[in-house]
Amino acid sequence: MTALAAMLAGPLARVLADLAERIARGELDRHALEAETRNAIARILAGMERERLQVARDVLLGEMTAESWLQRNWRPLVAVVAFVSYWYVIVVLPHLVAFGLMPPPRFGETGLANLHMLTLVSIGGYMGARTVEKVARMTVAFRRPRHADRMRRGQGGES
Repeated sequence: MTALAAMLAGPLARVLADLAERIARGELDRHALEAETRNAIARILAGMERERLQVARDVLLGEMTAESWLQRNWRPLVAVVAFVSYWYVIVVLPHLVAFGLMPPPRFGETGLANLHMLTLVSIGGYMGARTVEKVARMTVAFRRPRHADRMRRGQGGES
């Protein structure tokens, strides 16, 4: 059983049992049952996605507020190392070979394909992580002023 199916099994079983009970009482017809089932599955999946995003947000907030310099700055360091290594392979190495200072490297087709895949994964992963981080910052910045306004007005969120 996949992880998604395992996570859906409990909440979905409760929803299906409730729907079966409503059908037995005659409250639902076929079309209403289909709509209710789709809505229930969509709500469950949305809740799971919300939980996943909250965990990702907590990880990013933990990294941004960490006391360790390395933990806060590992992404920029990865970007600098990737830039320097790609710059070496793309700019410096061909010039060293062209001026006879170094023999041509023998990557072969597999080596070039692997280098290309490494480039795609590292740059794409870095850009994706930066995008998520920026969205998290914007979300926090968007929420903060409203909370501060409520605190100033004395509505501090008490229930």
